Amino acid sequence: MYKIMIVDDEEEVRLGIIKKMDWKSFDFVVVGDAENGQEALEKAEKLEPDVIMTDIRMPFMDGLELGNKLVEILPSTKIIVFSGYDDFEYAKQAIKINVIEYLLKPINSAQLAEVLRNLKVRLDKEYDEKRNIDILKQYYLESLPMIREQFFIGAIEGRVKSDDWNIELKKLCVEFQSKHLAVGLIKLDDEDRSDEDFIKEKSLILISIKKIVDENMNKFCRFVSLLYVDKVVVIANFDNKSDINKVINGLNEVCKIFHRIMNRNIAAGIGDIALNPSKLYRSYRTAEDALEYSVVLGSGHAIYI
Repeated sequence: MYKIMIVDDEEEVRLGIIKKMDWKSFDFVVVGDAENGQEALEKAEKLEPDVIMTDIRMPFMDGLELGNKLVEILPSTKIIVFSGYDDFEYAKQAIKINVIEYLLKPINSAQLAEVLRNLKVRLDKEYDEKRNIDILKQYYLESLPMIREQFFIGAIEGRVKSDDWNIELKKLCVEFQSKHLAVGLIKLDDEDRSDEDFIKEKSLILISIKKIVDENMNKFCRFVSLLYVDKVVVIANFDNKSDINKVINGLNEVCKIFHRIMNRNIAAGIGDIALNPSKLYRSYRTAEDALEYSVVLGSGHAIYI
């Protein structure tokens, strides 16, 4: 049911309105009443009513001032104004403060019933629209990791335009702050094994490596990580060219942690610094080249050539 509050400086009027209607039959419940705008504002902040019925002429704070303040703190709350003053100027002012109905005292039951029926239709529609928007937002948030992954796969494959980069990062909630980028690749030391048991566990091991990356690389640089083909990809973002050393240190740390936990080695290769997102493809390729040197230089650490 929708919550409604009654505001009038005369208690008799308030109680009369409350007792006049079978509120539940219209899917409303009266959650409170107040004798002036100030009291109503304080109660409204706590009760968060969907609708406020208020008189215009009241001490301390009148109905129009109350409406103006409600627009600021409870913008979705609907306002019904009633008054004994048949004044068109008041009606025009009321329209400006999100007032949906303007009633004259004494309030007619049939007229109020019609207002409540129309109001319920309006609130139901708004509720359904909000629920649909919330569902879409939730779906987007749940899909965001996959969307983000596909975007960065496109980047390392050379399919992302520089002009789209910052706009897409904002959409994807990725906080890259400078133009310095580099791709890091991590692979298993014994990935050439083809026995059935290794193939089964390989995907789980890569997920474990990515988890270590996600838990530790933020100490060294801004980054995103993803699984791509048979490797863990780290796209690093840093402020200065010399900060590539932080990326190297971060990937060295990942290699050490993995060895300590799993008692096996991984190799990490770091590609050229890209000053333009369109160059991430080259950084990816040079990271692959760096990985090839693990045959000569050994694994268990990061290689940057």
